[in-house]
Amino acid sequence: MGLKKEKGILLFKTRFRTSSLIARFLTESGETVSVLFKGALASTGRRDSPAANLVPFAVLEIIYYEKETRQVQTGKSVTIVEDFPQIRKDYETQVAAAKFVKTAIIPVKEGDRYPEIYDTIVALFRQWDDITRINQDLIWAGFLLSVLNFSGFAPAIH
Repeated sequence: MGLKKEKGILLFKTRFRTSSLIARFLTESGETVSVLFKGALASTGRRDSPAANLVPFAVLEIIYYEKETRQVQTGKSVTIVEDFPQIRKDYETQVAAAKFVKTAIIPVKEGDRYPEIYDTIVALFRQWDDITRINQDLIWAGFLLSVLNFSGFAPAIH
């Protein structure tokens, strides 16, 4: 069981028992990983607590113990590397950004690696203010074409 350090985007988190959290991340290498943070909810007031740093729409650095035979890895710590608070400013913006992320990870199955999808999502977060000024249909078309292209589907455009 080796210690692994990766950057990733939080896809979802859920409570596990009374004080633990299970979080799923899309990592910089383009794969998804589930991590269990034991006792994370018991120390939510501390800044170094995993629960305090598990924020959506941010690039996070995850340190966890990796064991190939486990589906859920054991987490050690989470820190925020790059935050995008402009996406969390209101509910509608969060829903729109979550829709992009949810659509982008559809082709990512366990064991698959698509680092381009991670890069596309992070670029989307970084340019969020500029992107929201453009026609959303054009953004969606370009976004879906790039995700399909990265995952091996080539559209037949003549």
